Amino acid sequence: MTTEAHSTILVGIDGGEDGLRAVDYAADEARRTGAHLLLAHVAAQPPQDFALLENSEETLLRAAERAVESARNRAEVAGVPADHVSLRVWHGTVTGTLAKASRLANLVVLGRRGISGLERMFSGSTSTAVGARAQCPVVIVPHAWTPARHTGRVTVGLDGSARSLPALAAAVAEASWRSAELVAVHAWEVPAPYYVDLPDVEGTLNHWRHSAELAVAEELAGWAERHPDIPMSRVFEHGHPVGALVEHSADSDLLVVGARGGGGIHGLALGSVARAVVAGSACPVMLVRRGPRTLPGVRKHRTEHRSTRTSLVALEL
Repeated sequence: MTTEAHSTILVGIDGGEDGLRAVDYAADEARRTGAHLLLAHVAAQPPQDFALLENSEETLLRAAERAVESARNRAEVAGVPADHVSLRVWHGTVTGTLAKASRLANLVVLGRRGISGLERMFSGSTSTAVGARAQCPVVIVPHAWTPARHTGRVTVGLDGSARSLPALAAAVAEASWRSAELVAVHAWEVPAPYYVDLPDVEGTLNHWRHSAELAVAEELAGWAERHPDIPMSRVFEHGHPVGALVEHSADSDLLVVGARGGGGIHGLALGSVARAVVAGSACPVMLVRRGPRTLPGVRKHRTEHRSTRTSLVALEL
């Protein structure tokens, strides 16, 4: 595999179970790839009525400290060495700060449905917004995921266009690191008016299916030859892409889709389905804009055992 494993994983901590579940996922990645964990909490601007309370910033800071310390303890229990973990507390908007901080990382991991903790940091809209703006792939971990889950399969959604190539590259890298099977899924729908206007519906369906198979085959061309160690299979389905991908997520360890895109031959408009896939997936979803990214010159972050009790600072990159 020519692509290096993740060297730095940024984990968004919200002070609740969703953030800790993201730590569990990231810890599993770190054990497998030797990555460094950067556990970060973003203390957003408090609401106006809360800001009027005495020592409101101090209250937020204490809560932020508890959140990152809890995350550090979780990573330690999961088997990540202390010198592979760093803690950060940043001040700013959650989406903007994490998207900006993604420049420090090869992977960002967030928990889905952040309805506990200090704030609803990682609702579906927040996590997919980070995925749309991040400079590296973003994994969103669903509420029901546990570290014990293992199927030995990575699934990637393809739409038959060049826009799928970053997601495919990321999926191949993940399958290699996990020693897993790679399943490429292409789902397509015939627009409803065609059923009325076309005299030969069955012939048109067969033509479009053939076009889909050809497009996906072209996307996968060369990958199997370069990576004979990865079992690869292709799935073609006539139906809505969201339903197809969510169905395949039930027996996958990871589902990889493009964070935005569209086009291709009546295929996955990945930008429009990403939010729905994240909301319905049974497994973690990786949103990819630019494909896997390595930072060969990245500096290892020093583990911070000292208290973060200083002040809330904006992230400067």
